[in-house]
This record gives sequence, structure tokens and C-alpha cells, in this order.
Amino acid sequence: MIGKSSPLRPLYLEPLDLVSRQSHARYDAIPALGGTTAALSVAVWRPGGETPRTVLPASDLPQWLDSLIEPDRARAAQTLSNWRKNPGFPGVAPGSDALASLMGVVNLTPDSFYAASRQPDFAGAIDAGHRLSAEGAAILDIGGQSTRPGSNVVSEPQELATILPVIESLTANTDAVLSIDTVRPRVTEAAIAAGARIVNDVSGLMPAAALGEHAGLIIGHMRGNPATMQKWPRSERGIFSLYDWLEQRIETLVADGVSRNRIAIDPGFGFGKSVSHNQAIMRHLPILSGLGVTIAIGLSRKASLGFISGAGQAADRLPASLAAALAAASHGAAILRVHDVAATRQALQIARFFR
Repeated sequence: MIGKSSPLRPLYLEPLDLVSRQSHARYDAIPALGGTTAALSVAVWRPGGETPRTVLPASDLPQWLDSLIEPDRARAAQTLSNWRKNPGFPGVAPGSDALASLMGVVNLTPDSFYAASRQPDFAGAIDAGHRLSAEGAAILDIGGQSTRPGSNVVSEPQELATILPVIESLTANTDAVLSIDTVRPRVTEAAIAAGARIVNDVSGLMPAAALGEHAGLIIGHMRGNPATMQKWPRSERGIFSLYDWLEQRIETLVADGVSRNRIAIDPGFGFGKSVSHNQAIMRHLPILSGLGVTIAIGLSRKASLGFISGAGQAADRLPASLAAALAAASHGAAILRVHDVAATRQALQIARFFR
């Protein structure tokens, strides 16, 4: 039975029973995940309530919306509207049939967790950028500070000296969109001046003023910092705490003049989270599409994949990374941050062909 709602507890919607976009006309389904797919049913979540989860057929949604009182009705209607729209973001191809965009990792750090991704010098980093672009990376993520658990902190002058020549060279000599992986506003400003169009901030706290008028921002989610984030991973309300935090950051940026098509979110797989937290993020990733911005995620060769698969070394986690990438793309991720561009692109192409 569909009853009157209470606005005392937050309401969240999750698209379920996803089918191909073409099935929307044949079945009683609603567009979801930016219009790339359709949902036959919807989970209505009210965490902490007597009935925290209710599942409705898509055909019941109009009647259910009519039963709601404000502000629930407005929140639900906005969420459903967000499901239908491709938010747009630098480096993401338009159109519902486009593959997820691949963000190739270019690390100018001596201590990144995956040794094969470390570039020892400028020439190596530039060569890596050209190779990843040729393999199909729409975005190149340039980093001069490792964010692995326990990583060493480099000084701001050192970070600038490391990344700026690479950004300048790749901006002039590749078609890929350049991204700077940093948490520092002054590094952000210098990288944008050198040609970067995206800022990938794992802390999620980059101020709008550092972005200028055109750069896009990926808001990451991380508890603590790289030195402390895995010492006591915890989450009060799981995916809903994550949703609330990201929603607040989005609204702050919008209020400061950053348009939604310049904002993406990254749930921070492995950043201050246990394996069970990471599992919940992946299982319920479609909930985050209700925020109305592009979803990015970095899963490639991470330790959680090793705990699940038994592959103890990052070098042995390519199969796990490909499986995780396919799962993320099918759940709404439009940007996949990966070390293995060619292999991931092949996997996405085959998955799309057979869906």
C-alpha cells in the first residue's frame, strides 16, 4: 500500500531491475543513470525508519509521488529528473550509447601503490600520457603526490615543479583532457593555467575560487588523510552518509558559482573505507545518480580487490580491475580512473556489444 509520507527522515531513491535503454518503450520502466538505462522498479529508502526500504514498480511512481507531502515530493521529483539527464562533464562523451570515459593514470611519484604506474622522470610521464591517450584515454590524470595509505607528503614547490612541465607538454601534444590530481588550491590554479581542465581532488574540499571560470572538479570522498584513512575505517550510515556529504559539497559549490556540468563525484573506493564499505558503495552506486552530476570512480588494482580475489599484489589484479570496471560502468559510473586503458576499453566494448 502506498501511504502518506513523513518528511522527518531523509528520503533516497535507488533504481532497480535495470534493463537496456531501448526497453523503456516496451516495458513500464523509467529512464535511469543519466538516461543510459531504464529501471523497472525503484527502492525508496528511509534509513532509520520502521520500514527503511520499500520497493515500488515503476508503474506505481506517479501515484506514489502524489501521496507525498513536501519537502519529500520535491526531493523525489528532482531525483527522478536527475536520473533522466546526462549531466555532462569535460572528457565525457555525450549520448546514452557512449562508453564510460577512461581516465588514464600518470603518476610522477616514487611511492604510488602500483609500481608499474610510477614514472621516474618527465620524459617517462610524457611518454606514458601519449601511450594512454593512443589506447583510448579521454582524460589523463597527472599526479605529483601519492594518495596511497601512508604515502609521503611532498612540498608544494616540489609538487608544482613535478607536474607543470608534464601538463604543459601533454596539453600541447595530445587530444586528451588533462586532469590534475591534487588537494592544493595553488597547485590547482597553476595546473589550470598550464592547460588542465579538470581537478581531481580526493579530499573533496577544493574551493570554488581555485577552479576559475571553466575547470571541472571531481569531488572525492575520503575520511582523514592518506596517512590516517585506513587506521579506523568507519561509516555512520553507509551510502547515505556518503550521499549527504557529497550533496552538501555540490550545493556549496553551486552556491559559489560552479555549474553542475562542471562537477563530478567520486565515492572514494578504498579511501578510509573497509572492504564491506567498498562493497556497499559498488552495490548501491546507482543511488548517487540522484545527485544529478557525473559519477567518477577509481577501482583499478586497489587493495580491496585483492582482499576479495586473493590477488595479494597490485601487479596481479588486472582481471579483478576489469570486472570492477564493468560493474561500475553498469551501475552509472561515467568516468573510470584506470591504469590499464587498452584492456579496460576492450572489456567495455565487448560488454556493450552483448548487452
